[in-house]
Amino acid sequence: MTVCARNTTNYNCSEPVPKERLRRGAKYCNDSCRKEVARDRYREGVSKTLREPTVEERVEKEGERLRQNELKRTLTQLGRSAAKRDQYVDAIRSELAAFKPSEVFPLPTPRDIVTEVDWAICLSDWHVGQYTAIETTNDMYEQTVAVTRLQVDKLLAALTGIFHEAQGKRVRRLWVMILGDIVEGDSMRPAQLREIEIPVVKQTVEGADLLAYFLRSVSQLPGIEEVLVDCVGGNHDRVTTKPGNAGLGETDYVDTYAYLIAEMLKRRFEDDPRFDITNHETNFGVRKFGGLRHVFEHGSSIRSGGGYGGIPFYPIVNAARQYESMLGGVDICWFGHLHTPYSLPLGQRGRIMGNGSLPATSRFVQSRYKTIRRPEQWLVEFHRNTGVTKFEPLYADVGLQAPGEVWKNA
Repeated sequence: MTVCARNTTNYNCSEPVPKERLRRGAKYCNDSCRKEVARDRYREGVSKTLREPTVEERVEKEGERLRQNELKRTLTQLGRSAAKRDQYVDAIRSELAAFKPSEVFPLPTPRDIVTEVDWAICLSDWHVGQYTAIETTNDMYEQTVAVTRLQVDKLLAALTGIFHEAQGKRVRRLWVMILGDIVEGDSMRPAQLREIEIPVVKQTVEGADLLAYFLRSVSQLPGIEEVLVDCVGGNHDRVTTKPGNAGLGETDYVDTYAYLIAEMLKRRFEDDPRFDITNHETNFGVRKFGGLRHVFEHGSSIRSGGGYGGIPFYPIVNAARQYESMLGGVDICWFGHLHTPYSLPLGQRGRIMGNGSLPATSRFVQSRYKTIRRPEQWLVEFHRNTGVTKFEPLYADVGLQAPGEVWKNA
């Protein structure tokens, strides 16, 4: 038994210290005894509060307080971390206990089912007659009429290759857009006379022959039952020096070599019932094809500005939106003119398509934009229930150096 430690001059306590107080380290039987001892010590001058603590004592006391606080925080964090860990473990266990592997999606088994699709081919900016001497491009590229003929052959080779690799698909309807600048022209500016190989009249004959050759060849693909052809003019097709409306000439939209080429094509294929050739007398045309609404023009009506790399993307989108407003809705808007293939969104589901060209460059393009692009044209596949299902570039580069080859001979 432990007796109370109160033993002062005024009073001696002989009461035992309760066990619960002993367990807490107390040495007095109750708080009254503890307080009385403290008062006696104060009166006798023994209490520590009667003297000012030294700096060392303050530092030690503050250090101890900080250590205790840090210890408390550490213990609290450990407790919280352990609790979170237990929660995570419980959550993972509960999820895993109820987890069932997902079923495999039932892919359809191969069957002899053929999907009907439609193909649209965009042809523009062939610039038949352009002459770009190889020395003017630092031996990187040249453009002649002979090169253009080879490029048309490459277009046909690429197209037929894609056709024969399209397993499980049947193409019955073919739509060919001819969006202008099939010829280079010869009177747009004085310097153009040094950049052509043949006069524009011969360019027109050559361009009509090459287009007829292309159309006749693609119509021989197995299963082709209908070939739709739409023709509009471009700025290089005009017969006057000044651009006029939409860049097509001062007198009329039809006062172009493109209109003459289309009339030649209509007479060339008038005996083939599969062909339906439309020679538009406006600067744009419209057609429903592949379950979608299309509008198309050459693109010379679009003003430059607000673009990047010589491509006026903002005016392009604005022009497409204006067509959409004017026509009461458009699904796909087609442009040529800029010699750069691109695809931009139009609204929620629409599309803006920009076509490439056959010449990789010219003196004007290389000097102003420092650009040589791979010659190509667009092939787009449509499904009546899905819409656009494939974009295929038809490459037509002939003798074009790969990027970096110019340094081999530098």
